[in-house]
Amino acid sequence: MRPLQATALTIASLVAIMLCLSPPAQAELADVYLKTGVKLRGVVTPTDDGVLLSNDLGQLRLSWAEVERVVPLGIAPADGSAAPPPPSPTTRRAPPTTRPVATGRVELPPAPLLSDADIQRLKMQELRLDGPPEPVRVRFLRKGRQRDLPLEVLDELRQRPAYCPEWEDVLVRGPAHEKLQLIARETGTQHAERVVIESDPAVFATFRRRVLPLVNRSCARSGCHGGPTARLFRVPGGSPRSDNYAYTMFLLLDQMETEHGPLLDRQNPDDSVLLDYFLPQKGNERAHPPVGRGPTFQAAIRDSEDVLFTTVLNWINALRVPHPDYDLSYVNPYAGRLAPATETVPSELEEAPPFPAPTTHPTDHEGS
Repeated sequence: MRPLQATALTIASLVAIMLCLSPPAQAELADVYLKTGVKLRGVVTPTDDGVLLSNDLGQLRLSWAEVERVVPLGIAPADGSAAPPPPSPTTRRAPPTTRPVATGRVELPPAPLLSDADIQRLKMQELRLDGPPEPVRVRFLRKGRQRDLPLEVLDELRQRPAYCPEWEDVLVRGPAHEKLQLIARETGTQHAERVVIESDPAVFATFRRRVLPLVNRSCARSGCHGGPTARLFRVPGGSPRSDNYAYTMFLLLDQMETEHGPLLDRQNPDDSVLLDYFLPQKGNERAHPPVGRGPTFQAAIRDSEDVLFTTVLNWINALRVPHPDYDLSYVNPYAGRLAPATETVPSELEEAPPFPAPTTHPTDHEGS
């Protein structure tokens, strides 16, 4: 092939890659930009339905539905920013069924924050559907010629063979939070886009006031799961007081599993690994893995007799069973089972004493 023709083909192939018209022709170092805003870097190999990305974190398969664009190193991204220098490639791989593992040499991206729409779906799906309605503040949206939502739902329910006359009294004359419970119980998320829950349902109010401070004090510190040296996964940035941070942290805990089982076990709350991870490591069969070089492990709860242990257990027990289908648009890069850490722990690192009772506004966390 003539040199001029070869140059023309090379330029054409690079332009196609930048426009996401086709995957790279072969394995090469590249930046992969996800539609969630996360950027990953590593050795990219095309597959039939996406790309296989390998780097110091391990190996990760991505479908084209998740990928915004693939930019080989040395080519500036489409937004005009300069491509960073390439890292040294590695041949180490994590098991293909696990999520990436950080070894301290590669910076994990912080988990993206939930959107307000997804937060609304979480609130609606974790409402208590039986018993007294939760006294949350709620608004029903109406656009153009739409009728009041409770009246529209009433018309729908009247078509059911098992219609209950009591529903009319609630949907016509009841307070807004009683209407919400009936709508959520009978129609699920069918009308979620027209519902705005302005306060926290009880399960999330407890999480933000009692459980999240424990997570922030023990897990979200720099060198553990916070900051550029985070291992296994990285907590989101932002203020812990914000709705987006709090609800994203809940979803991270809800969707992650360990080699011992899920962090939050709704079917058997006593078996939730999160409870063991809060306890001291000594004598703990399911203790939190060693944190490696960096901060010493700090237990958030002294023992299973601690009132904080009972608080967390009762909170897990209050979550909806079976697990609701949240139907979120959110893509969690750390969902699924996390691989065990591979770093060795220096022998001089010992477990730190348990934390005292945490405050509701921790001072050391991602983004503080």
